[in-house]
Amino acid sequence: YIISFDKNLELTDFTDTSTLPKDTDTMIYHFENIPEDAIEFTVTKDNRGKVGFKGVENEELIIPCAFKDSDGKWYKVMDFESGCFQETNVKDVTLPYGITKISDGLFYGCKELVSIKAFDGVTSIGYGSFNSCTNLTTTSIPNSVTLIHSGAFNNCTKLTSFVFPNSIETIQSSAFSGAGIAEINLPKSIKVINSGAFQNCDNVQKININYDNLKIDPAGFIIGKNIKEINLLGNTLT
Repeated sequence: YIISFDKNLELTDFTDTSTLPKDTDTMIYHFENIPEDAIEFTVTKDNRGKVGFKGVENEELIIPCAFKDSDGKWYKVMDFESGCFQETNVKDVTLPYGITKISDGLFYGCKELVSIKAFDGVTSIGYGSFNSCTNLTTTSIPNSVTLIHSGAFNNCTKLTSFVFPNSIETIQSSAFSGAGIAEINLPKSIKVINSGAFQNCDNVQKININYDNLKIDPAGFIIGKNIKEINLLGNTLT
């Protein structure tokens, strides 16, 4: 994790959530699922530091939005380094409130990962974030996400259903290549669909796109042979 000290985060214990935004009280936890002896916590002079795990993998990973050091200072989770959890055995993941992106390759190759939950404020899903998460079936993606990067859900073969956020604007190349989704429903916010975004999605039977001004790469919808229905409703399509 990349940590930044938040002077406005003045909590006395894990139960005092008075200064946190509404509905984030569930994101403050004791280390019940993350053994304290597995945690490394350091703070640098510019109030940034890292929290990491020392060889401990947890199937259920609920990441707090803040940590307290030995002096009682609180630090807010701001970001994750690329590939932070790649190829680990995490199964059910709840990301912390307050992050603005899901980093590149964050859960790449996590073959045991079944579910992921993120909160409002996340605006992008990084390159290959969930690439080859072949057991991923459940995603809770907030309506603040505007961009899904290349390969984000590539080869997520058990991801049969995906609810696109009402804020989505761009889906990059191969974002869902080889995914198991059966129906694609894109909202009016969509502006760009890049090459091969849904390539080899052999389970897709129906596509619904509602748009104002949409640019689709000619290869944007190279999908499987089972497509039965395509509905386009909008103004300008290029």
